[in-house]
Amino acid sequence: KTRVQMVHTAFNCIQVRTNLPVKVECIEPWGDNRVLIGTGEGILFVGELLEGNVMETPIVHKEFSKKPVQKIVALEDNKLKAQIAKGIAHHFVVEKNENGLFLCVAVKKKLVIHHWDGVNFVEQKELMLPEPAKSIVWCGENVIVAFKKQYSIINLNTRATSDLFPTRSNPLCTALPIPEVLLGKDDVSIFLDLNGRPTRQHGLTWSEAPSAMACSFPYVLALTSKGIEVKAISGVKNNLFQVIGLKALKCLGAKEVKHGDSDPVYVASANTIWKLNAVPIVLQIDQLLSGKEYEEALLLCEYMPADSENKKKKNKSIKLMYAYNVFSQGQFDLAMSTFEELQTDPILVLGLYPNMLPKDMQPKPITYPEYTELSGGALDRALHSLFQYLLRIRSYYIETNRDGFPATDLSEDYSMCEDIATIVDTCLLKALVNSDTKALSELVNKNDNKCHLKESKRILLSHGKENELVALYRTKGKHRDALELLTKSKQTKGLINYLKQLGRKEFSLIQEFSSYPLQTSPFEALEIFTQDRGEDQLPSNQCLTHIKAWAPQLVVNFLKHLVKVQGETSSDIHNELILNLLEMIKNLRGDTSAQRNRSTSQKETGLLGSTRRDLVQLLEESKYYTPEKMLVKFSSQEGLHEERAILLKRIGRHEQALLIYARELKDFKLAEDYCIQTWSTNKEEEQNVFLSLLKIYLQKDEPLMDPALKLLNQHFKRINLPRALELFPKETPVNQLFPVLEAVMRDRNTEKRNEMVAKNLLKSENLEIREELVRSRSIAVHITEDKACAVCGKRLGSNVFAFYPNGITTHYACAKDKYTCPVTGKVFKPTNNLEKAS
Repeated sequence: KTRVQMVHTAFNCIQVRTNLPVKVECIEPWGDNRVLIGTGEGILFVGELLEGNVMETPIVHKEFSKKPVQKIVALEDNKLKAQIAKGIAHHFVVEKNENGLFLCVAVKKKLVIHHWDGVNFVEQKELMLPEPAKSIVWCGENVIVAFKKQYSIINLNTRATSDLFPTRSNPLCTALPIPEVLLGKDDVSIFLDLNGRPTRQHGLTWSEAPSAMACSFPYVLALTSKGIEVKAISGVKNNLFQVIGLKALKCLGAKEVKHGDSDPVYVASANTIWKLNAVPIVLQIDQLLSGKEYEEALLLCEYMPADSENKKKKNKSIKLMYAYNVFSQGQFDLAMSTFEELQTDPILVLGLYPNMLPKDMQPKPITYPEYTELSGGALDRALHSLFQYLLRIRSYYIETNRDGFPATDLSEDYSMCEDIATIVDTCLLKALVNSDTKALSELVNKNDNKCHLKESKRILLSHGKENELVALYRTKGKHRDALELLTKSKQTKGLINYLKQLGRKEFSLIQEFSSYPLQTSPFEALEIFTQDRGEDQLPSNQCLTHIKAWAPQLVVNFLKHLVKVQGETSSDIHNELILNLLEMIKNLRGDTSAQRNRSTSQKETGLLGSTRRDLVQLLEESKYYTPEKMLVKFSSQEGLHEERAILLKRIGRHEQALLIYARELKDFKLAEDYCIQTWSTNKEEEQNVFLSLLKIYLQKDEPLMDPALKLLNQHFKRINLPRALELFPKETPVNQLFPVLEAVMRDRNTEKRNEMVAKNLLKSENLEIREELVRSRSIAVHITEDKACAVCGKRLGSNVFAFYPNGITTHYACAKDKYTCPVTGKVFKPTNNLEKAS
């Protein structure tokens, strides 16, 4: 009686023939219900399976071989048989590919390759071996040969041989219906590709080194002393699927079938034959599911017939059960990735967690094939996996629900919510609130978040996440609620940062809530009004009025920002800044003595000096204030002579401005710089500015001879010399004027010499250009009858042509640019002088 030990039943074992009068050596399936049986007596039997699983075994060839038939192969046409008899050949293998049918035979220390010509096998090539082969398997362009202690791979085209790995006993080579082979190494079978490279991290491990092995896809069967061991080719856990406890087995035979086939396998002892019928894949899958072996069930599901209508449905169903199973076992990341792959309804996933879904949407535990109450550390780990899952899927639901309107009203209850996107984001917030503060902050700051406002507020406040609630309010447009929360909690910095994000539309809120930080942290609060908002800038005049009311000490800083940063062009703003700076200077000046009144901004120190320098810079650079109005404010009694001089310059009253520099400030350098900056030949008053300064220096009551002579000596080219000399007193000694007169004469002589040199250089250049023009015009161009255009390739003939300096000749019409060669792109742009000469 057959004893079967099972973890899983892949094959049912049936005895089909016993008490054969011969010694069975090999067995091979042939067709649908026949087998070839080779014996030790050299007899060939053909067994035919009848109804009732009874096999008849008539003798086909009584004298098939004089020696034991140890291997026999039935070819696909059912007419050819290849056999091996001990002493004739050790091993052989048959290969059929696009080039035909081939036979590789190992005879002593060589391999002989034969090709089927339609009638016989014809020898093609012979390869020498270092020792007799123990087993061989065909691998595309290669053959793997098992020797006594080593596996080697031989390329049939190049004859190159490479060693693979050593072995110790009974080496076995087994072909698979996939582009891999199995090589036995003691009690492990190793998967290799057709080039001899390992393809998997783990092989198939047997209870001992097998004596024989065959493949019935998707299983590999091995004969051991325990019986027949059956394993899946791609077992997830490499579990032992089945052991069939038959003893004293000698051989087994199976077709190298493809996916979906289920041909039987035959095994034999010395005089008994058994048939192994494959259990239908669907029944095997159900068997595995009943034992919660989901990974193995998924593996077998892949081997269902490709055209099976239930394959995809079955696969998805098993994966879903697998996901629930690993979730209940605490493998939360794996469960979530599987849920995501299956596009499982997130409501079902969220139902696995407590207090996530609205009460009316919570699935009952009976909904799930496996359900586990989560708590403690398991809940924390499960929530971490959940938020990773929700982060990955939320974009899909956000996109598909883009036209939806999630709850932004604090009065709407979460239990009434049915929007999937809102539920996903709200549950994501719940999952993040205790686990990942950074991810929580990113969520509530997303403008597209769909978090339910009332439920999210409850969760965030209960966990002390006020900042995150403020961010959520902002993304939902609930600015007043956010500002009230910040004000209530006295978060001045947070309040300032929030107000900086609001624009012109929310200016009334900015005015209402900025008063508190303007009083408590005025200089930080100024950033509310100076924040760059692009085209959505706040109204300047209203901001100025508001700042004046709550923090007048910030007015100057705010006006500076408007002018220097925002580039404000309003004359009112510029006038306002000037007047405020003037007021600051008045308050800072504690000493109004005459000496101090005559100081310039550069000589002032401290805050007063920096303020005056700011004012001077503004007066000099700004084009938008009203100088006539400002001049009235700068009375001479206030001692701001430098500032008054700039204002006088702006309105064109140069002589009065120079009078301040020269007589009030006595700063001759400033007076000279003023003239240098102002002088031009466009207007008479600007052209005579040096003469005006000279006139001020030479006033009769107090003439300043030294600065006057220095000015005339350095700038005589810009001064009307006769008029200037008339200004000097008649009693002025000539020796004082001599340096000036000498410099003028020397300059006139130098100018005359330079003009003569320039004239001669231009004359010489003109002669050179004319010579170049004559030389260029003298070049001869020979046009023959066969001369062709370098652009279009047509003959030039008598047509008008163009000739370039690099020797290229084209039709005139083909010369698009007379200065650029159309073939090489070289530019021959002439100089202006050459153009004039031509």
